[in-house]
Amino acid sequence: AGAADLGAVRFESSGAPEAQEPFQRGVAALHSFFYDEAADLFRQAQEADPDFALAYWGEALTYDHPLWQQHDRAAAQEALARLAPTREERAALAGTERERAYLDSVEILFADEGDSASRHDAYRDRLRRIHERWPEDPDAAAFYALAIQGADVDGDHVIPARIESAAVLEELHDDHPEHPGVLHYLIHAYDDPKCWQMKRQGQMIQRWCELSDKVWIYNYNYTMLVNKGTITPMVHRIRRNIPLLEDWGVIGFFDQDEADWA
Repeated sequence: AGAADLGAVRFESSGAPEAQEPFQRGVAALHSFFYDEAADLFRQAQEADPDFALAYWGEALTYDHPLWQQHDRAAAQEALARLAPTREERAALAGTERERAYLDSVEILFADEGDSASRHDAYRDRLRRIHERWPEDPDAAAFYALAIQGADVDGDHVIPARIESAAVLEELHDDHPEHPGVLHYLIHAYDDPKCWQMKRQGQMIQRWCELSDKVWIYNYNYTMLVNKGTITPMVHRIRRNIPLLEDWGVIGFFDQDEADWA
């Protein structure tokens, strides 16, 4: 898939010109949770520019799936080590202050110290500072919003975290209506049967389908009821929603219980 297949990403970087296409496509795939595809694209960017720090940052992030509670620290550390053996040497290869900040965020996320929860909290806080330092950067805001959701995915503050995340993303939407992170993470921010923005979630699904031909629905995504336009948490009722979702452009469904695509 090209970047246009997954929305519009324009992530500024100091990488070599020949590394830009796979890098931009990798960021778009990363925002879309196509983690394997994103890792392949970031490795293509590394081949084109072996000292391109953000290409290794991107690959490292493909080994963290915050909403699924999947975190492969060893694989991420191996990817970062291919850039340079130490944190200090890696930072020296980052081309700008902003790139060093992004690289530092994954150094925190995949550090040897601390448990997963504390490292995700620290990662979220680092992304908040990046967002505050570069408020015009939609990717900084999008990654920060996702980190807010992921830091407390099963904790006591899930709903407040989603509200906070949605507020960050809604500020971006009008200026970046085709950004895959904005659209995708808003869907997850409103992914709750008690959410007051259920119809807004449906609008984001429709908009994402207009931009991409690769939209799938997982069984943990509360889907829209045909007759009321509101969402239901009952996974076994997804069949009644399939005609509507297919009309919007959803191309398939994944049942985690059966571990298979439909």
